[in-house]
Amino acid sequence: MNKFFEDTIYIKDLEIPAKHGVNDEEKNLARTFLVSIKIGLNFENINDDINKTVNYSAICQKVTNWMQQNSFNLLETCAEFMAKNLLQDYPEIISTEVEIKKPGVFLSKTLKYASTKVKRSWHNVFIGIGSNLGNKKENIDKALKLIQNENLKLIGVSKTYETAPVSDIPQDDYLNCAVEIKTLLSPAALMDFLLDTEKQLHRTREIKWGPRTIDLDILFYDNIICNNKKITIPHPRLHNRLFVLDPMSDLSPHFLHPILNKTILNLKENLEKEANLR
Repeated sequence: MNKFFEDTIYIKDLEIPAKHGVNDEEKNLARTFLVSIKIGLNFENINDDINKTVNYSAICQKVTNWMQQNSFNLLETCAEFMAKNLLQDYPEIISTEVEIKKPGVFLSKTLKYASTKVKRSWHNVFIGIGSNLGNKKENIDKALKLIQNENLKLIGVSKTYETAPVSDIPQDDYLNCAVEIKTLLSPAALMDFLLDTEKQLHRTREIKWGPRTIDLDILFYDNIICNNKKITIPHPRLHNRLFVLDPMSDLSPHFLHPILNKTILNLKENLEKEANLR
């Protein structure tokens, strides 16, 4: 997914009679909403072929159906629903922006309309996976199945590596790999999802650096830099761990670390040189 080449289709003020709102009158009496949609695509290789782009007439019909077949209290929820479903239903779409204007008749005689706007896009993420308890390969296979849903699409899986634990606590060797996904989830929501997935696979956190059935770490999320109590991106120790850099090299050796400004391949080679000098 290359966001550098992102072109745009606009659908402006599509008129849709629908019933949305908190009040009973809004739920029972249809009013005309105005829906505008901005669709990010890549026109580079379309070659005048409609099958390589999106049919905005079909999108208008789909959006109309969504507005009329559902009833939302909040336009924020409605816009979120439409943005995510457009991305899920059309693989060609890189990003989308949905704005819904609500007529002022329910708000104020002097107000023309109120509107809400939602921007959503797919994000590229690399996740490290490790296991050293029970059937390690089976644990990883189960994790790979669980991290695929409407909000997470698997792009690539690295080779699997057997590595010694980075801990003084006696435990078995690990199986490690990395995966590349695209997701609609925010970093915080993705972290919550991965923690829940670990629980489903019986991960416990009784001993720090101890053995675990599964370990799921966000390594990179696009090129963002984030450091708070809940999550740190990029993973703060990945550049010192061959069991991360080896599988990352399988997936994207030229990916640039946004803080260290070095490629994965550079980081891997440097770490290997340091290990040989010891």
